[in-house]
Amino acid sequence: MALSKESVAKAIKILRKIDPQITNPAIVEFREEVDDLRPNVIFGVDPKIDGGWENVFINVVNLSADKRAEFGHERRKIYNSYFINQLPDSNVTRLGWF
Repeated sequence: MALSKESVAKAIKILRKIDPQITNPAIVEFREEVDDLRPNVIFGVDPKIDGGWENVFINVVNLSADKRAEFGHERRKIYNSYFINQLPDSNVTRLGWF
């Protein structure tokens, strides 16, 4: 189930707490053809007409245990399913909701 516009707004606040160096003012649409590993960017997959997104996530380089725990606590504020994926052959962790 997609994130509603309200859930997206909450997700942005939480992801900015996890990665204070995020620079984009709006969500950048993720393109699966190009596996974008850029950190400091909030990505979205499949924008919805009502302002929601199917997925919202960030890529974090060398995710610390403290930041992982913080996301573990904060993620509960959004009722959608969450994910924390260590990407193969890299030091990048992708975390967000779908």
